[in-house]
Amino acid sequence: MDIENVREPTVPARELATICVLAIVAGAVIGVVGGAFRWCLERLERWRIHTAEWAHELPGPGWLVPVGITILGALLAALIVRMVPLASGSGIQHVEAVDRGQAEPPPLSVLPSRFVGALLSIGSGLVLGREGPIVHMGAAVGAETARCARRPEHERLLQTSVSGAGLAVAFNAPIGGALFVFEEVTGSFRFRTVVPVVLSVAAAVVCSRTIVGDTPDFAVDPIAPPLSYAAGTPGGLFAPLLALGALWGLLCAGICTAIVPGIGSSLAVPMAIAGMAALFGASVRAPITGVVLVVEMTAATGVTVPMLAATICAVVVAYSTRVPPIYDSLRDRMFGTPPDRG
Repeated sequence: MDIENVREPTVPARELATICVLAIVAGAVIGVVGGAFRWCLERLERWRIHTAEWAHELPGPGWLVPVGITILGALLAALIVRMVPLASGSGIQHVEAVDRGQAEPPPLSVLPSRFVGALLSIGSGLVLGREGPIVHMGAAVGAETARCARRPEHERLLQTSVSGAGLAVAFNAPIGGALFVFEEVTGSFRFRTVVPVVLSVAAAVVCSRTIVGDTPDFAVDPIAPPLSYAAGTPGGLFAPLLALGALWGLLCAGICTAIVPGIGSSLAVPMAIAGMAALFGASVRAPITGVVLVVEMTAATGVTVPMLAATICAVVVAYSTRVPPIYDSLRDRMFGTPPDRG
C-alpha cells in the first residue's frame, strides 16, 4: 500500500467542494438503501426461523419445507443474475477492476438486482455475506450520483469512495469501511480519495443507524453452517471468511486445551476472534481492515494484540506461498486471465 507524499497535486477548492457534496449525497443514499437491505434481511431471517420451527412440527419429512425455500430462493436469485450478470457473486472484484480502469463503473440497474437477488439468496438460507451486495450497490450509487451531476470525471472516484460506505453500512463498521478502500481497493492514501471516503462513510452510517440501530454487529459464539459462495448467487465472502476463521480459532483452542489441560476453555472466544481477523487478513490481504472490522463488529478490544500478531503471521505465510489475494483471483477469473502468483 502506497502513502502519497506531500507533492500530490492540489485539488482546486471548487472541485473539492463538488466532490464533498456528491460524496455526502451518495453516502446518505447508500445508508438508507443499505439500512433497508439489512432491515429486510433481519425480517427474512426471523421468518425463516419461524418457518423451520413450524416445519419441524409437521408430520412426515417436514425438513423438506425449509430446503425447498432455499432452493426456490437460489433459483430466483440465479434468474436475476442471468438477466443482470453483474449481480453475480460478491461484486467487490468489479469495484476494484473499475478503480484500476479495467472495467466500466456499474450502472444503476445493479442496485435493484443486487438488492432483490441478495435478499432471495441470503434470505432463503444460503450462507453468504451481505457486504458484497451492499458494497456493489454503494459503487453503483456513487457512479450514478456523478452521472446525474454531470461530473463524469468523478465517476470512478465516487464509485470507489461510496463502496467503502457500503461496507461500513454492511457491518456497522465505519473505520473498517474507510480502511477497506485505502488498503484493499486503491492500495494508497491520497487526499483526493480520503475526503470523499470519510464523508460518504459518515453520511451512510448516520443514515443506516437510524434504521438498524448502533450495536455490535457480529456474534462470535454460534458456529455457522458450511459456505455457499460457489453457487454464484448474489452474496459476499466476508461472512463465510469470518465464520471459517472463527472455526479455525476454536480448533486451535481445542488443540491447546488437549495439550495443556490446565488452560481450560478460556481460550475459545479469544482464539475465535483472532482466527477471524487472521483468515480475513490472509485471504483478502488487508490485515488492518480485518482487525478493525472484527474489533468494530465484536466490540472485543481486549484481544487486539493477539489479533494483530495472528493476522501478521497469517499474511506473512500467505505472501511467502505466493497465493494471490481472493479478490485478485476473482477479478482475474472475471476477465478470464490466469492469476499472477508473483
